[in-house]
Amino acid sequence: MAAESLTPTELRTAVAALPAARTSPGISRAFAVAWNSVRAIGATPLFCLLLATFVVRIGGIDRPIVSTFATKSAVYAMVARNWALGRAPVWRPTIDCVADGERAWHLMEWPAPAYAAGLGWSLFGGSLDAWGRGISIVASLFAVFFVYRLSERWFGARAAQAAGFVLAFSPVSIIYGQSLLLEASLAALLLATLDCFDTWLATRKVVYLAASALACGLAVLTKIYLLLAVVPLVAMLVVSSRSSRTKLAPRMLLAALVFGVALLLPAAWYYYVFTVSPTSGPAAEYHPLSRATIHGFPHPLLFTPSYYARLGIDLFTVVLTPLGVLLAGVGIIDGRFRRHLPLLATFCCLPILFPLKFLVANYYYVVLLPALAFAVGLGWQRWNERYVPSLRTKQFLVACTLLIALRYAIGPAFRTPTEDRGVVAAAEVVRSATHAEERIVTMHGSTLDLLYYCDRPGWALDVADPQLSKKLTTARHEGARKLIVVGMDSVARQPATSELLASLVLEQSGDDWRLYSLVAPAPSPAP
Repeated sequence: MAAESLTPTELRTAVAALPAARTSPGISRAFAVAWNSVRAIGATPLFCLLLATFVVRIGGIDRPIVSTFATKSAVYAMVARNWALGRAPVWRPTIDCVADGERAWHLMEWPAPAYAAGLGWSLFGGSLDAWGRGISIVASLFAVFFVYRLSERWFGARAAQAAGFVLAFSPVSIIYGQSLLLEASLAALLLATLDCFDTWLATRKVVYLAASALACGLAVLTKIYLLLAVVPLVAMLVVSSRSSRTKLAPRMLLAALVFGVALLLPAAWYYYVFTVSPTSGPAAEYHPLSRATIHGFPHPLLFTPSYYARLGIDLFTVVLTPLGVLLAGVGIIDGRFRRHLPLLATFCCLPILFPLKFLVANYYYVVLLPALAFAVGLGWQRWNERYVPSLRTKQFLVACTLLIALRYAIGPAFRTPTEDRGVVAAAEVVRSATHAEERIVTMHGSTLDLLYYCDRPGWALDVADPQLSKKLTTARHEGARKLIVVGMDSVARQPATSELLASLVLEQSGDDWRLYSLVAPAPSPAP
């Protein structure tokens, strides 16, 4: 329960009672007013969860987008920058990798959060990296808010607090809730869709149905697999109509009409995408159809026991932690969760539909996390109702879970590995040595982050690529004149790459980076 605020008389008495020798009257009054505000507003569990969500993610907001899944972050940052600088229209997400003689089109999704970051950066300046991280932090706050509201409405106050805690402190939620990726925004849009739809079912106010459809349309526009959200929405509508004894058909027709209008824009986008050639042109490498064979269903991983072992390990570590998995199981078997099983079952299908993605990219768990958080919340509430644990026991369990979560989150979320620390400095050297549209070649592991910071069109080559020499020759023939390499330890582990670089002209070098010329030296004059 929220603490009551001080009355004006009590506030004046409290301020007067502060020791005059320790602080000045002005500071005392300011402190008392701030403390009163915290007590009046911040004593609610929801506010505390939102504050904790913000605090645990805000550190290093201006840190370069290197390290964990830097390639995806760099892709979205390139899309945002190229649109904000007028290099590409909003309907053609464009990155800096050269394909078919121009900057490549990235048609795998329409990244709404990246465009939001680009808009903020173009209007107010600052760091695009910080804007991208800031969008994810704001999305995380909304996700915690909506999961709290829904859990409280469906199960109760204790369930809301536990579900909010899961979304605030799950390791994957912390890591990707402050990175320039789409998943935090997708989780927020999914929860906004569910919350507004549930509110429409309770109040019958069409404005909430429209808001739900708008959030769903934006989510589907960003990632097509969010169309799965329609399944739990239909289930919610059927259950609500049965419990309230209202006619299902009129409400179903109205919902279908409103959602149909909201999904027109995503339908137009995907129609446009599939009219673009997946085999040639600037979108060939980054087209959904060109990647379809990689994720074909059923994928061979589904028949590999080690894949399911990996899913289990992820659940017990970076997703829910051991206590979270136990509570989720308790919540799922509770009868009150039965009406919400379609939500959990629908999104638990994602590891079956996209096993390779879940194997190599654990940020996909962020979209699955809300359904799991509801189960954890109900499990926590049921445990409290049945056993009535002491406050000290609950504090101990929460503290242990928090420590485990931070153990898995702090490194990937806030530490920059040694091999990534030279990226920004090396990119600055490249920018000063080249003009704005000069093509370059970058080499930093297998990521695109170095090319992003160079802000030049070009090629990002993998240091371990067996076709490296051939690709470097192709880039040289297409106009590349500079090669920048970061991470010399990784180069040293590749003898063929080391030999190739030794044949080039070294122009500049620094701490863990080298700048080479790709222009063949002029032959020496005959004696």
